[in-house]
Amino acid sequence: MRDYRDAKAMAHTLREALAEKDCKISVGESLELIAHLFGAADWNTLSAIIKNSERGSHPTPIVREPGPPFFSPDLEETLHQSLQVAAEQGQRQAGLEHLLLSLTQDPDAKAMMKALGFDVAGLRQWLANALASQSPNDGRDGNNPGPSEAFQRVVQSAILDSQASGERPITGAHVLLAVLTDQEPTVRIQGLDVAAARRFLRRRKT
Repeated sequence: MRDYRDAKAMAHTLREALAEKDCKISVGESLELIAHLFGAADWNTLSAIIKNSERGSHPTPIVREPGPPFFSPDLEETLHQSLQVAAEQGQRQAGLEHLLLSLTQDPDAKAMMKALGFDVAGLRQWLANALASQSPNDGRDGNNPGPSEAFQRVVQSAILDSQASGERPITGAHVLLAVLTDQEPTVRIQGLDVAAARRFLRRRKT
């Protein structure tokens, strides 16, 4: 059974798992994610703990037993649909607009929106109109579009948040919450309250 001393190997596994979902992260980012999952402030802190244990010291860090991140089947379909919409529009990358448009049809994200009294149909129409007004940017050359930096950032945030709280699988509701709490949003959603969204997730967990 793996523990925190296997952090580097687990970070490698995490990168491979995310790459299979078209979500690429750097080595440093994967190490930081694993450090957070084990309750450490950052990778340097966890690395120091590992070195101490190798020297015979026996620290008692807060260590959880994390499993590999995995997406619900609905979220996998949602992410795939986001890339498909971008491809149909001739875009090189799928952005937050493409992701949000797909989330309006994701069962978990849609349930959160409805529970918060949000106009799902109105958001979907607004996003569809916004995307229709964009011009193709040479994405019609047969290459599959990849996720934009913002797209990857919110997916990574959803993974970290759901893993830290012990919630599995990662669902569209987690991704929607990550969009709402994104520090550098490229899309603003008016009318969705972050605190209420977190309460919604806690209720579903119980």
